[in-house]
Amino acid sequence: MHALPRLLMASGVVLGAAGVALAVMPTDGHVDPLPVSLAPLPASLPGNAAVADSLAEEIVLANVFAGDRTPPATRYTPPELAGGGDPPDMAAAPPGGEAPSMSGALEPLLFGTIVRDTGSLALLQFDHASAGPRLYRAGDREGSWRVVSIAPREVVLAGPAGRLVLRLPTPEDRP
Repeated sequence: MHALPRLLMASGVVLGAAGVALAVMPTDGHVDPLPVSLAPLPASLPGNAAVADSLAEEIVLANVFAGDRTPPATRYTPPELAGGGDPPDMAAAPPGGEAPSMSGALEPLLFGTIVRDTGSLALLQFDHASAGPRLYRAGDREGSWRVVSIAPREVVLAGPAGRLVLRLPTPEDRP
């Protein structure tokens, strides 16, 4: 029981000191800034400082958080969707049981995977006309597709033409 009075007394001392500090602080709200000196960037850095400054200025002038901004008149379409060719992030299914992709139909797109002890997720887009990709777990269904398994860089789907393996490019494969 002796600890409680000591605790109350210590908290009173701290609160009293805080009150004294607040009483002697200037009331105009002005606080002199601390002097800061920044070292110049070394000249050996790649790129041109003038270019970096102009890009930074363009970003500031764009004011991306302004309330009067509106969406663009046309949305950006990635080249792999615009040209109708196979997207670069999907490799052909390996031999050994997986069926080839459906001829003439667009295959689902794999954008990324998250593999954890608590469960794996894949960022997939099954419908190319939809607003964007969604997260799926193994066993989830979308239309005629079912997510069979999710690995660190690979997703196996079951669809109308059989199994389809979607793979993310390795860092060496990226441009």
